[in-house]
Amino acid sequence: MQHDLKLPIDGIDARLNRRYQRLVKQHMTSAAPLAPAVKDLASAQKTTFATTQAVWRFFNNERISFGQLSEPIISLALEQVAFSPHPYALVVHDWSRLQFRSHNGKEERLKMTHCGDVGYELQTSLLVDAANGLPIAPLSQTLTDGAGCRSTLTEGLSERLTHMDSLAG
Repeated sequence: MQHDLKLPIDGIDARLNRRYQRLVKQHMTSAAPLAPAVKDLASAQKTTFATTQAVWRFFNNERISFGQLSEPIISLALEQVAFSPHPYALVVHDWSRLQFRSHNGKEERLKMTHCGDVGYELQTSLLVDAANGLPIAPLSQTLTDGAGCRSTLTEGLSERLTHMDSLAG
């Protein structure tokens, strides 16, 4: 991918679009330290509180949905697949457990297998070039907690499904 790509989101203001561009560009840099996008967004702030506020405002902005954030990435993925010499692409699915056993204040934690196995489940679908095995773009992400699922594929909260049922769409 090129680092000068513009992935604008229709229907949102210029400032929010600029923040989104910084987040996407930081995720395109493979040698970046942990949490690069949040650090990049925060680096323009002068205090810890301002940093926290800027990140919170971006991720909790009601004027933009997870689906809208995904649209430019999906469009880019479709363009990149067209450049591949292979007639198809692969999608790799990963389910990761995020353990939060000692975070008792997080009431929405999911009980996964037993009472000590609590936290969240993160599902990611990654588009991969079948010709060379290189990743192209994340197609979707779903976070499951005790209340249900929040996904880039749907708006709002949906019911928890088995892994295979969640892929059926």
